[in-house]
Amino acid sequence: MAQIIKLTKAINISGEELKEIELDFDSLRGLDLLDAEKEARAAGDESVMLMFSMRYQAAVAAKISVLSYDDVLNLKGNDFTRITNAVATFLMKRG
Repeated sequence: MAQIIKLTKAINISGEELKEIELDFDSLRGLDLLDAEKEARAAGDESVMLMFSMRYQAAVAAKISVLSYDDVLNLKGNDFTRITNAVATFLMKRG
């Protein structure tokens, strides 16, 4: 299952202008979730329920898109929220 998030303003990633971001949830592995947790924790996240953490959601988004964790964090607020909400919805459906 992939979800396309249309950005409110195009961004430049590695010399390519992107107007939308594909979140490829089917590519997500357990190892990716553990790596995302490690990244969120290293960034100072202390959430007990990681699925509610925006840092964790951003790290997961980076695992399933062309964006790096820093790219996700630097998105405009509307785009960041739409992407993290999509990840949160995915995580909530799974447990």
